[in-house]
Order: sequence, then structure tokens, then C-alpha cells
Amino acid sequence: MDLKYKQVIDYLLRYFSVERYKEGDKLPTESSLMKELCVGRNTIRKAITEMEVDGIVIRKQGSGTFYIGHKEEGVSKGGLVGLANFSGLGYIYPQIIRGIEDALYEEGFSLVVATNNMDSLRNISSLKMVLDQGVKGLIMDLSRNIDGEIETPAMELVRSVGIPVTTTHWSGYSENFSTVALDDEHGGYKAVKFLIDNGHRNIGIIYKSGVQAGILRYEGYVRALKEAGIPLNEEFISTFNEDIDGLDIEEYGVFCTNELLERTGNKLTAIFYFNDLIAIEGYKAINQYGLNIPDDISVIGFDNYITGASISPPLTTLDHPKEDLGYWAAKFLVNEIRGQNSTHPKKLIFEPSLIIRESVKKI
Repeated sequence: MDLKYKQVIDYLLRYFSVERYKEGDKLPTESSLMKELCVGRNTIRKAITEMEVDGIVIRKQGSGTFYIGHKEEGVSKGGLVGLANFSGLGYIYPQIIRGIEDALYEEGFSLVVATNNMDSLRNISSLKMVLDQGVKGLIMDLSRNIDGEIETPAMELVRSVGIPVTTTHWSGYSENFSTVALDDEHGGYKAVKFLIDNGHRNIGIIYKSGVQAGILRYEGYVRALKEAGIPLNEEFISTFNEDIDGLDIEEYGVFCTNELLERTGNKLTAIFYFNDLIAIEGYKAINQYGLNIPDDISVIGFDNYITGASISPPLTTLDHPKEDLGYWAAKFLVNEIRGQNSTHPKKLIFEPSLIIRESVKKI
């Protein structure tokens, strides 16, 4: 049975929610939907036809297809689930969303996403708009809660609605919320231990100080050095926080690498980057500095970003179980919506695995 058209319907319903469609708003063209979703014209038309029968859209000859509204029960048998991530929806997050959507699709729910802004007041407003749509539960990414506190304006707003919540990328504990996260500290430890096992002792680190992942991966770096009897050298450490410094996230790879290389001269034999996006940009600075990877300096990243395998040399990294993390966050939430996890919140922590490629040299 061809279920692709059902997936097109789900996509369009999410699209209506995210874009806050109003009655009379025009849908994207068939051609643009075909390109976006990688499906054929017949699949698009079958989905539009079913939505027209359900009274969600209307086709007007020569003008296009228009949204006319829908009731919540027309979305899915389960209803709506919200997602709030105010750290950004780019980089690896589309794969996390794919995992969330896979689980929700299995359970008959649809996803509504709160738009991301760097302004806290606008984030609260965006979250309120999602809650006002009658979501039955919420997945919240708490990676910016670097002090582990759960008492935030966003959480106070969610509590006032009284719906189940599952958190992601948060190392704290709450007796009220389940959480799905990655063991970032151990991942940082594994990355640096791998460098040490390959003979490196002068190891630099570049990390983001405004998110839990950055802080915990740095703590893993410190633990690996201490275990190996290598003194911590502040000269080898570079931090950034785009909330304060104002650069785009990609720019920090070049900026911090240049700063680190200029400060340390030829002392470093390896750099641990807190994520692959920064590492890939760091490659540019290293090459511009006249150094070769890995002959002159080794590089290791984190997250197993898709581009890391195709750059030269391919980037050694720690894996992030992106789709699995999203999938299980959604599964936990659905169980709580249905009252199956009502007594004891669950906590699932993934251990990142090392992916060895060609950017680290044994010395």
C-alpha cells in the first residue's frame, strides 16, 4: 500500500502549524512540494484530494490550492505535540526532528514547532502560540540551561498549562519530567583519550560555553588529561558564546582556531572541537596557517555531522544518535500523554561511540 501521500498530508498539516496558516492562505505549488518531499505529482495530488474531501483545503481552477482550516481531530487520531528548541533548528537538529516525527507518525500524532529566536521574550511568545493550539504534550530542548535549573519562564508557562513534558539535551533531574540526552562528558573524555592513546599531549580544545554540551565535553577533556597525568594548560583552551560575542556559529571555527594557533605557536599537536561544524570551519584556518591535517596537527570533532565524512581528510568524530534521541523523546512523551509513565519519569542517556576516520595521526 502506498502511504507516501499520508506522509505528504502530515507534512502539510505541520507546515500549516509552523507557518501559522490562516484561512485563504495559498499552498506551495505542486512542483515545489515534489522537489521538497521527493515524491511524484500523483502522490501530491492524492494528498491534496484527500485534504479537500476532509475540508482542509480547496482547489481553485487556475489559481492554486488554498487553506480553509481544520479541526484538531482532522490532524491525527492522537492530536498535536509541541516542540520547543530555542538553541536553533539547524545543524544536526533536522535529523532529531525526523526521529521525533517517525515516532509521532507511528502513534498518530502530529508535530507543531515553536519558532526559534535569539530573543527570550519572543521565544516565550512563540511557545505560547504553540500551547494555544491545544498540544497534548511538549518536547523541550534544555541545552541552554547550563546551570541545571528547571525553573525558567518557559517552564513556568508550560506548568501553567498542565501538560506532559519530555526534555532533551539536559543533564539535570526533575521528578516531573522524563529526559533523553547524550553523555557529553564521557564523549569528551573518549575523544581526548583517543588523542592521548595516539601519543598526543599538547591538546587544544575549542568549545561553546553557553550550552551544556560544550561545558560537559570540556569537563571530559579535563578528566582525560588528569587521568593521563597531563597538566591542564589554559593557553590551550578557547571558548566562545555567540549569544555574547555576536558572530555566526560557523565563524567561530575559523576565529577560535586562528586565535588558538597564534597564541600557542607550534606547540599543539591536536585540537578537540566541541562539534563537527566548528571543526570543519577549523580545517580552513589550519590550512590557511600552512599546516597539514593530520601530519602537522590532528583534529577530532563531535556529533558525526554528515559533511564530516566527505571533507579532506575525513573527520574523526564522536557519534550523536540524532534520530534515536528524537524518536525516544517522542515515545516517552506519548506514553506520558496516555498515562503509561505517570508515576516515575524516565531518563535515557546515550553513550557516544567513536568514529575513526583520517584526521588523527599517531605520533
